[in-house]
Amino acid sequence: MLFRSEGVRLLALFFALAFPPLLFLGRVLNALGLGEETARSLGLPLEALKLLLLGAASLLTASAVAQAGIIGFVGLVTPHLLRRLLGEDYRLLLPASALGGGALLALADLLARTLARPAELPVGVVTTLLGGPFFLRSEEHTSELQSHVRISYAVFCLKKK
Repeated sequence: MLFRSEGVRLLALFFALAFPPLLFLGRVLNALGLGEETARSLGLPLEALKLLLLGAASLLTASAVAQAGIIGFVGLVTPHLLRRLLGEDYRLLLPASALGGGALLALADLLARTLARPAELPVGVVTTLLGGPFFLRSEEHTSELQSHVRISYAVFCLKKK
């Protein structure tokens, strides 16, 4: 197992490699949000761009989960919350999501350490309690099946911790 500082260095390296391409492709993501046909009509090489986007996002996700574990569940909530506040522009949304996810996780950790004092709750319980209601509330935008999957995942996270 990697020492903590070695793991953080690797995470920083992967972040430095994968995050800048995402930032530079904010306009491409905005175009893709209009639909593939529209993006293609703008002359974007979609297959290569989608491969680059998938690779960068996968590297960021895999490195974060490898270092911190499944706690990254909080990363699912942050972009959705920020999209409601900032709008759909990925040039703003991507950096705000990176910073906001860290801030939300720090808040969850603080709550986990202080809510049941002197005991300490697992931070995964707090992130599930923060994320579960958010996804349940957005049920009107999802199908019934997706809603059941989200509820099952929230219950699974609670049972696991």
